[in-house]
Order: sequence, then C-alpha cells, then structure tokens
Amino acid sequence: PAAEAAPKKAGAWRPRRRGVEEDRPTVLQRQVQGLLNKIAPDNLATIAQQMAEIRIDNAAEMQLVIDIICRKAVREPHYVATYADMAAALGRCYPEFPGDEADPKPSSFTRMVVNTVQAEYQNLPDTLQPTQRLLEECWNHAEEVSFRLSAQKKQVMANMKLIGHLYLRRLISVRIIQLVAQELLFCESKAKGSCPEEHFLECMCELLTSVGYTLEQSEKGRAFMRNCVGRLQELQSKSKVYCKRVQLLVQDLIDLRAAQWKRKMFQAPACTKAQIHKAARQADQEDFVFEIAGVRSGVADKIKLAPRPQAAAC
Repeated sequence: PAAEAAPKKAGAWRPRRRGVEEDRPTVLQRQVQGLLNKIAPDNLATIAQQMAEIRIDNAAEMQLVIDIICRKAVREPHYVATYADMAAALGRCYPEFPGDEADPKPSSFTRMVVNTVQAEYQNLPDTLQPTQRLLEECWNHAEEVSFRLSAQKKQVMANMKLIGHLYLRRLISVRIIQLVAQELLFCESKAKGSCPEEHFLECMCELLTSVGYTLEQSEKGRAFMRNCVGRLQELQSKSKVYCKRVQLLVQDLIDLRAAQWKRKMFQAPACTKAQIHKAARQADQEDFVFEIAGVRSGVADKIKLAPRPQAAAC
C-alpha cells in the first residue's frame, strides 16, 4: 500500500500560483525580506535607498517593516551594527502617521523601533532554566532542551547588543540604558538584597561593552559606569552564587574599561572592503588588530535619503 503523505503545517511554504493576487502584507514582507537578505556594510546605502522607495501607506505597514528589521538583527548579531545604521537612516526618511484613540501620539519610525526593541526586552525571562512546558514540548530530550535554551539566550544577548547600537545611533536615550541597568544589576523589581540571575549579568556585560566608551565621554556617563562596574565587582566576589564563566566575563569587562575600551580582535566584525584593507595593513605592523569598543558610528549620517511626504490625518 502507498504510504500516506505527512500532514502539511499551517505555516509551511507553498508555491505561488500564477494569477492569484497576494495580500498587501505578504507582498511587503517579501520585498523587505528580499532586500535585507542581501544587506552588507558595503551595500548599506544602496539597500537603504531601495528600502526608502518601498511604498508604506500606514502605521501597520511601517510596523511590519520594523518587525522584520529587528527580527533579522536579533537572528544575525554579526550584522547588528549594519541593521542599526539602516534603522537610523530610515528614521530620517519615513513619514509619521497620525495616532489613534488608544495612542494619540504620532507614529514615527524611530518611536516604533524603540517600542519594538522594548517589547523584546520586556520578554526577558527571569530564568533560563527549563520549564515544565518546554520539557513537554521537547519530550524531555536533553539535547533539544539544551538547543532551545541556547537559542533563547542568543536571542536575548543579541537584543541587548541591538539596544546598545541603537543608543550609539542616538535612537535610544541614555535614560533607557540607565533603566535597564537598574532592572538587571540593582534588582529594582525584586526583593531587596537579592542577587540578579546569571544571564542578567551577561546581558549587562554585553550592553556595557557596546556603549561604555561613548558613555564615558561625559561626566554623568562616567559616574554611571563607576556605579555599574562597582556593582559588578560586588557581584563577582560572590563565588558561591555565580559560576566561574560569569565571573570571568565580568572581569573581561573590567579589564576592557581599564584598557580604555581598546580590545584585540580575534573575530573580524562585519565591515566594508576599505575597513578590511585597513585592518590588514595594521596586522602587518602589529601582532593583533585592535578596535575601540562602543564608539559612535557615523555611517548612518553619511546615508542621504530624501524624506517621504507626511501621511495625512484621517
């Protein structure tokens, strides 16, 4: 007897039929996804120009574009800086849409990006230990559970990196960075005297590595960094609470700050051909290639996109 075909999942890919008209969100998603799949530091200006030419009729369509950009940034942390530059460039180009009854404030591209990243941050789990639901979904397979938890942690860390790079592009204020530090390091939302979870410390180290150099360019920023580093050192000393790996991660951040945020590059970041040639010349003169972590990027400022006309109020 012939074998029965496996049932198709609801979200499974199906070939498009000729003559069948697709709905607007599907067309828009395919356009944006196709452009972002080709993005790289070298062609950022070209892709940004093509993104700016896509027709956006309302706030819902702009939110769809933002969701795709943020999702790609979190899934591809190697290109987080490139996606942050893209968001900064489009923020100066896309129009504002009028608010509604629930939120009367105009919906700008920058504001919606911040709200999207904030929503992802608020989904930060209190613990990365396997839940009963996860064990049931994975049928108690240890490898599958470990893989799912690892993927969740990578997504959390990538979002913290994205928050840092959005701050460097002036899309996020220093106040938001301070609020994140209060929640992660100083246990503002927990009982007094409790210690943060290990992944909270890892998230904070990722964030401070991304923004530390720029923060310390002002007196208030230096005071803020002193408080954060002092708290990290206090937590680092609790060897019975935190594993050796987390303690060393904190020490790496402390050493990086002591070295004026200059670090050796063991893995090259996403960069242009000109940057690759410059790094090669530096490598010929030195044993390692160095970079300053957390420097403001001026790439987005060089991308000139014509502003789109403002949307008319309904």
